[in-house]
Amino acid sequence: MINRRVLATTTFSLLMAGAASAERAAAGSPATGAAASAPASESTDMGLAEIVVTAQRREESSQRAAIAISTVAGDAVANANISRPGGLTDLVPALQATDDTGPYSIFYVRGVGNYSANALSDPALLFNFDGVTVSRAGTSGFFYDLERVEVLKGPQGTLYGRNATGGAINVISKAPVLGEFGGDASVEFGNYSSQREDVALNLPVGDISAFRIAAFHVRHDGYMDDGTESQNDTGTRVSFLLVPSDTVKVKIVADYFHQGGDQAGGTITGVTSAFTNAPTFSASDRLGLFSPQVQAYLQTQTDFLNGAKFVPFQNVNNEDNRFSGISATVDWTTPVGTVTVVPAYRDSKLDYSSFATGVLLAEQSHEKETTFEARLASPSDQAFRYIVGLYYLDDPEDVPLYNINQQANATFSQYSTDTISHAAFANLSYSILPDVRIEGGARYTKDSKEFQGAEQANAIICTIQTPYGPSCPDAGVLPYTQTAAIAPEYYNPNGTIRTLTNFVNNQSASYNKVTWRAGLDWDITDRNLLYASVETGFKSGGFFFSSDYNVYQPETITAYTIGSKNRFLDNKLQANIELFDWKYKNQQISHLGTDSLHDTIFPTENVGQSTIKGIELDLQARPLQNTVLSTDIQYNDAVYNSFVYNTPNNNGGVSNGTGCPSAAVTASVYTVNCSGMQPPYAPRWSVSAGVQETIPLWNSASLVGNALIHYQSTTLTALDFLPVEEQHGYAMTNFDLTYHAQADKFYAGGYIDNAFNRTALAFSFVTPFSEILTSTLQPPRTFGVRVGTHF
Repeated sequence: MINRRVLATTTFSLLMAGAASAERAAAGSPATGAAASAPASESTDMGLAEIVVTAQRREESSQRAAIAISTVAGDAVANANISRPGGLTDLVPALQATDDTGPYSIFYVRGVGNYSANALSDPALLFNFDGVTVSRAGTSGFFYDLERVEVLKGPQGTLYGRNATGGAINVISKAPVLGEFGGDASVEFGNYSSQREDVALNLPVGDISAFRIAAFHVRHDGYMDDGTESQNDTGTRVSFLLVPSDTVKVKIVADYFHQGGDQAGGTITGVTSAFTNAPTFSASDRLGLFSPQVQAYLQTQTDFLNGAKFVPFQNVNNEDNRFSGISATVDWTTPVGTVTVVPAYRDSKLDYSSFATGVLLAEQSHEKETTFEARLASPSDQAFRYIVGLYYLDDPEDVPLYNINQQANATFSQYSTDTISHAAFANLSYSILPDVRIEGGARYTKDSKEFQGAEQANAIICTIQTPYGPSCPDAGVLPYTQTAAIAPEYYNPNGTIRTLTNFVNNQSASYNKVTWRAGLDWDITDRNLLYASVETGFKSGGFFFSSDYNVYQPETITAYTIGSKNRFLDNKLQANIELFDWKYKNQQISHLGTDSLHDTIFPTENVGQSTIKGIELDLQARPLQNTVLSTDIQYNDAVYNSFVYNTPNNNGGVSNGTGCPSAAVTASVYTVNCSGMQPPYAPRWSVSAGVQETIPLWNSASLVGNALIHYQSTTLTALDFLPVEEQHGYAMTNFDLTYHAQADKFYAGGYIDNAFNRTALAFSFVTPFSEILTSTLQPPRTFGVRVGTHF
């Protein structure tokens, strides 16, 4: 239950809105920034904005779309200082987004997501930029010069297909405008030596074409005391629009993004056993893994593989990731509907190393993604509506280096993967009555996957056992500079053995799946919609390294939804409600395991079955012309009905290393039963509430204030179900205040995010063969000023 302190903080934040701010959504129109969550596409002087979305592959008002969707306008993204996906959580309560190791982000919607991210795993939320799939990495390079962000909640198996088990995130850039010369420019400076520059220029070329050029650069010093968790990102985008006739429109978008800095910075936030001394420092001290205090603590902790104490980590952090892409969207309006063709290519080159998880992770890889989609959408104003289409994806990735070093255990992998996906889909709608429609759709997907690679692993194992565990104080470690496995030494005088494990895998698999949707919606009035639907989704299977059968199967979900979208009081009050009941089956879980040769591996298995049900209420109000209030409240009752797997017994049966009971224990294996547990990133309560106030000034200038608070209850940040991995309920509060000159030609203001400097875990990971929990943190209090111009 939300406690009184949180409710008091919410009330205080709302009352402080007069001292807060946001940029205006558009010149000459009421401001609608982060507090409103979904600013205007169109607005009236006294009513709430109408927001146009394309989530269902056709333009429609979000209030008329019979789906569960949250929309955030591009100005709201900018006002919230979002430059990477993790900031979206503050604006969309159903979404949990965390910026993880290197170029990867973790996305969960209501407990459906993917905890691990690499070339051998697929996402459970589909991330799209301007209608093009962004496969795994590089989701940070798009958060500038945006029109809006759409978050679709629940499986999108019909129109989006594979790897949209939990939903989809659509990031949509601003398109060129015909016949208009203009642009935007802004600079921003803040604490942690932060700075950001944005520029966008719209250039008309004759009457039928235009260019839009946009770029940004953002940097800040490390949020951790050792300099880690810094950022240095640069992106640029060129868009071209050609409208040669009333029936043909062509848009081409090319982008480039470089990701630098010292990426996610970890710290030790606790221990997993009462028998181990906890650190004397806390997460709020923001002591990075390379700080003297953390390094000293590490040297008191035992590595249960080599039986010695950990040695200090060596700071070899590096991030040099490059992403580029080009796509075309061709729309041709015909008597039978609009034909849309979207060919695209994306290229990702990763080169990073990180200690954010308490082990050294280094990756060099090159991904080349080619996609093609063609669809036909009927006119929206007829009784029988349809969307039919074809989809193709070719996603090869070459990974010459993927190394993990835990000091006593290191793996060295080189592999290549390829996914070729074909799909055909249709979505049909028919008005059985003037205001009542039935809907049905299906999608057939065939995924063909290949995996070729080799992995070697070195381990230094202590052979001297004591009642307190292995003890080989003079055992060596595997140096972080080691980039390939070395031959084993089978005996050492210090009581250790060095082993060598070899895996060579050459595997292929094919998956076929039909996903479908059925729905019914009723326009009770032109401002009141009632809808119900059932939709399925699936995420493809894949591979892992092992001497045994190394293929895991797809996961699936069936989602039942009943919702209502409403506008009341002459369009001044919006009240949307959604009830959801999801059945999540065969969830893919990666965990520590062993194969038939007793080698330690990290398999992915289909072990999770869960039920996710709850209610979400979205309220917006404009009680006065210059005041906008909003709140989005979600209650989520998620539970694992079944979650059972085997993990190695490396400590003589003392503990299975999780917060779950052991269903069985043998000399070599624990059977861990986590059934009945709450999934990670599925807080019971999530609340975002905001208020925006516009104060008219002389000469048509104005002050715009904005306040936003995000609260979520206890959230599990890892998959071991340990109390130390739980982030207790917390609230983050943001304010800003901006002066807008006449016609919004100039603006200047200040902001403060996480105003009360709350410390919250973002991601947690138990360092293997230890009792140390390493976590990354959400950003601390940041503040600054920004100035800009529209011309």
